[in-house]
Amino acid sequence: MTWLITGGAGYIGAHVVRDMLASDRHVVVLDDLSTGRADRLPAGVPLVKADVSNRRAVRRALAEHEITGVMHFAARKQVGESVDRPLYYWSQNIGGLQVLLEEMADAGINQMVFSSSAAVYGQPDLTPGATGISSSGRITENAPCAPINPYGATKLSGEWMVASTARANAWHAISLRYFNVAGAATPELGDPAALNLIPMMLEALQHDRRPKVFGDDYPTPDGSCVRDYIHVADLSAAHVAAARLVEISHQAELLRAAGDRVQDAALRAESAAARLPGGSAAVEAAATVPARAIERMPAAARAVELAAQRIPGAIRATSGPGGRRGQAGDLVAEVAAQLGSMVARVAGVEDAPRLDHHVAVNIGTGRGYSVFEVVESLRRSMGREFAVDIEDRRPGDPPALIADPALAHALLGWRARRTLADMTDSAW
Repeated sequence: MTWLITGGAGYIGAHVVRDMLASDRHVVVLDDLSTGRADRLPAGVPLVKADVSNRRAVRRALAEHEITGVMHFAARKQVGESVDRPLYYWSQNIGGLQVLLEEMADAGINQMVFSSSAAVYGQPDLTPGATGISSSGRITENAPCAPINPYGATKLSGEWMVASTARANAWHAISLRYFNVAGAATPELGDPAALNLIPMMLEALQHDRRPKVFGDDYPTPDGSCVRDYIHVADLSAAHVAAARLVEISHQAELLRAAGDRVQDAALRAESAAARLPGGSAAVEAAATVPARAIERMPAAARAVELAAQRIPGAIRATSGPGGRRGQAGDLVAEVAAQLGSMVARVAGVEDAPRLDHHVAVNIGTGRGYSVFEVVESLRRSMGREFAVDIEDRRPGDPPALIADPALAHALLGWRARRTLADMTDSAW
């Protein structure tokens, strides 16, 4: 498998590149380096320096590197900038995605992981029992999507584009809705952009300014906003899990499609074997191998082959010149080995979750932290006290936004492992 990672030299993308390599996958990065840095990429990773809206560059990258799947990070992501420059965000985030999807469809590439955002939910009704809100007030994927800024609107529209393209072309695709990403796996992969709470606080302190807290009168335990913060290393692991699910779903479909052809070949082999002396008994012996005993599948293939070879004259006929018995023996042995391998592969993915076309999944911890809790954690990470300035609430900031990550657990087998302390320690 070779995955094209657009925006792979950025903060999140660079983490994913390394984790995809560690999972024994090949990766190619396409990035215009407007916000990404080439030195974030491990040695040997091919870098195509181009904007994702550059159709010729995308087409060449897909073809020359024999891409089988795409992870799409390349997008603008500043909420405030999107409000000031909405058309720029639509052209960048949607125009570029359209080019990418069209070129993937033309190239026959049907596996995708799309970088989305919790911004698609806007300001949800967090009353327990409201549509898409769990009994604990967490946001599920069934919550209504009503973005309140152009950035969130482009992410939701991007999901719709991916979903409709996946349905039309029988793709397997996943949109991952991130909550608040923080931290770094290693210092050189840290987030240099002061766009999120922790980097904004660190930037203020670096310039001897007091960090700002917007609102201390929310209906929360300490009066400040509560958000679901997720370590970027956990987020990266979720992408690898998503890639695995996409691959498994694709492979399972290929195996199902190949199943009819293999079954026909097996029936022909059995028919040929049964016409040989003692052949019926050999076929019956081969049929007794449990098809779902995964750990015994290699042995099962060998058992079928040996059963075929026990047909009187089969070994002698196979080793000698051609003839009816030799052809039958060859056919039985070959198909037996193919069947054993096929059944083992099918059984290996039979019990794994699979997806049809497209699904959107929350990526969060399910645990909320207030702004004041983040401040206190950062003080501990830095080993010193610092004061903050309390400002008025920002328009549109809901009191709490916490993910319900149950679907990610069930579908991806993924859970966040790192704490707020891990995030502030690594950010510092």
